[in-house]
Amino acid sequence: MLTLTQELYSLKQRLYSAGKESRVSVGDEAIRIIDLERDIERSSMEFDENIIALSQKSHIDLSTTDTRLLPLEANGDNNTLSFFHTPQARSYEEKILQKQSEISMLNRSQFPVVSLYSSYYLYGSDQDNFSHGFDDIRPNSWNAGVSLRWSLFEGFKYNSESERLRLELSRIREEAELSQREFDHETRTKHEKLNRLIQLTKNETEALNETRSKLTMIQRLRAQGEADAVSEVSVKLEGLERELTLKSEMIQHAYESESLKLQHSGIESCTVH
Repeated sequence: MLTLTQELYSLKQRLYSAGKESRVSVGDEAIRIIDLERDIERSSMEFDENIIALSQKSHIDLSTTDTRLLPLEANGDNNTLSFFHTPQARSYEEKILQKQSEISMLNRSQFPVVSLYSSYYLYGSDQDNFSHGFDDIRPNSWNAGVSLRWSLFEGFKYNSESERLRLELSRIREEAELSQREFDHETRTKHEKLNRLIQLTKNETEALNETRSKLTMIQRLRAQGEADAVSEVSVKLEGLERELTLKSEMIQHAYESESLKLQHSGIESCTVH
């Protein structure tokens, strides 16, 4: 696009010298060149910043000059699972089960505890030599019994602990519900965005085909001397702009598709090359 714009600028400069083009039109192309050079520089800077960020996150030493990114490929499969099948939902489910187990254990601690016990004693002694006492061991006594332990009052300790656990369980459930609502909202938003991108891609493809047909017609007219070089270069530039827009929309669609897959299935579902 920069090369074609520079060519267009040169053509308009010659036409301006011949009195067939306005100074404003030539100035517009000069400004367009500056804008394109700025966009190229900004894109290069953003690329370098993203490579450095990717290097930090992946713990892989990536070069900003040698690294080449593979294209994202949209697989067209946007079938998604419900929130309850996601890793996040499973994490909340485990937290809820753990908290319910703690509450159950606390409740069981308030039940009466019945215990059975028994003992049997052997006794031997020797007043002159203690080691001879082992030879004189004989049954002495045995006993058995039943005990009952029931905590009737613990200074409101059970009530406060029970209330704390129930509040924590309620908080976890509320967090899970909030995450589910956010998940559903993000899923719906991404699906709508994907549908819009599909339609935009179709529209841009049709516009690009029309531009290519227009270029073919302009080239035939120029061969017959009925069109000038400025018109041809302008249509070529228009075609490149449409190609860039189409490619950006296709990349955005692939990105949103991968993002949706990541949201529903976790990082293990990402495309690996």
